[in-house]
Amino acid sequence: MKRVLSFCWLFFFLAIIFAPMTDAVFSLGLDKTLDTEKRKLAEKPIYQLDSIATFPSQFNNYFNDHFPFRRLLIQIHSMWSAGMFKVSAVPDVVLGEEGWLYLMGAKYGNSLEDYKGTEELSELKLENIRLNLERKKRILDSLGIRFVVLIAPDKHSIYPEYVPKNIKRRGTFPSRMDQVVKYLKEHSTVSLLDIRETLREKKLASRWPSFMKTDSHWNDYGGFVAYQALMKALSMAPYGEQDFTWEQVPGTGGDLAGELSLSGATLEPNRVLCQPIQLPVLERKEIPNDYGLELQDKKRVWLWPEGKLQKLLFFHDSFGDALLKFLPYHFKETIAINTYQFSPVICTKEKPDVVIFEMVERWVEGIDTGDFKKLETTSNSLNP
Repeated sequence: MKRVLSFCWLFFFLAIIFAPMTDAVFSLGLDKTLDTEKRKLAEKPIYQLDSIATFPSQFNNYFNDHFPFRRLLIQIHSMWSAGMFKVSAVPDVVLGEEGWLYLMGAKYGNSLEDYKGTEELSELKLENIRLNLERKKRILDSLGIRFVVLIAPDKHSIYPEYVPKNIKRRGTFPSRMDQVVKYLKEHSTVSLLDIRETLREKKLASRWPSFMKTDSHWNDYGGFVAYQALMKALSMAPYGEQDFTWEQVPGTGGDLAGELSLSGATLEPNRVLCQPIQLPVLERKEIPNDYGLELQDKKRVWLWPEGKLQKLLFFHDSFGDALLKFLPYHFKETIAINTYQFSPVICTKEKPDVVIFEMVERWVEGIDTGDFKKLETTSNSLNP
């Protein structure tokens, strides 16, 4: 019996040793683990005499991204870290209570320090935010265009109760969002649409959660609450919950689970989806932009002849996608551009009735810059 057991262990270790080599040589594709990385992996370099100096480092990067069973090993490491030690394998993702995940790293707006109360915005930063918003409003006012700025809250602003207990407030400063809102109230006629309190109230009163547990974004219901607030800010009557069917549909883990390589092994219970009851599902078209600017995406266009206003121009990040299930029903034409690069060139060419600018809370201090280019790469890396 011991001899048989010894052979079994020998076979097991030989399989572990030779499986990666066999997979690499014969391209068997044995690793079926879901690829959840949000970046482009290194491509295999071509050896040439004129690139002999850089070839070793390029090939090393390629091998690090493509060695056999890499995805499976990353997933095992994440599962081991989270399950055994309650530690996140990714510094920017925080493991919360009851399976909640939070995006709170320095790479994504330094939300962790903001949550701890250690981030103070300077007077110069706040003043530049005011000046930049007022400049945008003056431009749009001169064109006869209404302007609304919506800040989509970070998840921990609405569901702080699941943030790990070892993360505590140490500083005395309010959140950066609170600092910006307070400064604009005291020094400007321009304001941000702050829906945090509305979402907190809905959290207590509604049967639907507004944020997902394993994703950095809100779900359709969170987007719906924001949509209603936007319509009221524009003095327009929004549709009600009764105009849509709502369903909580659990599915695979969201983008934060993906960052941990656990989206296939994790359940997302807070995925709330909706469909209009009497309104049609509008068709979306993607059209190349002709603005002469380096924008990341094509513009997306919705047409609805029964809209009360002629045209909406919507600058947004990934939080805006949920809003676009509702906004197009109020405009004959809705143009959405997934970018922070607010440009008078676009407004002049499109001639909208309304411009809505949406930005997630963790980047709120970036409103002091003119075109937000410095935020583009990072802010879109967690798009759905």
